Amino acid sequence: MRYVIGLLIAALGCGGGAAWAYEEAPVPNGGTLIGTAKLDGAVPKPKGYNLLTLPDPIYCGRISDGQ
Repeated sequence: MRYVIGLLIAALGCGGGAAWAYEEAPVPNGGTLIGTAKLDGAVPKPKGYNLLTLPDPIYCGRISDGQ
């Protein structure tokens, strides 16, 4: 049983390399959404973002002075 689980984990870990390309297609009966989104309740507190373990170079590069 351990052999089967190990093989399954190895197969899932190695299978993420290739992806199919998105192909655009016409939508003959497409629609449009119109409206307003409203939130009920109190505004949630802002969440902290740990930049040491999860750096975001695109966002941080725009707001950082390099120090």
